[in-house]
Amino acid sequence: MALEAGRSADERPVSAGIVQSIISPHVTDWESTLARLGYDDKSIAGLLDTKTGEVRALFKGTLDASRSSQLLSQLKHAVGISSK
Repeated sequence: MALEAGRSADERPVSAGIVQSIISPHVTDWESTLARLGYDDKSIAGLLDTKTGEVRALFKGTLDASRSSQLLSQLKHAVGISSK
């Protein structure tokens, strides 16, 4: 999706800003979905063995990209979503 957005904005290579604008809303979707399933920041932090502040930063989109990727991968594994 980020590559499509970069192409439509005629931006090559695709900047980190474009990628974050695509990824960040989807992370927020994760937050609301997990909240509906009964997961709060504290329980997610427990699943990921991290601090609640880091979980909040992940969902706000303010966590650095490599750590965000790592936590999202762990989160997918923890809740049983396969990565393709």
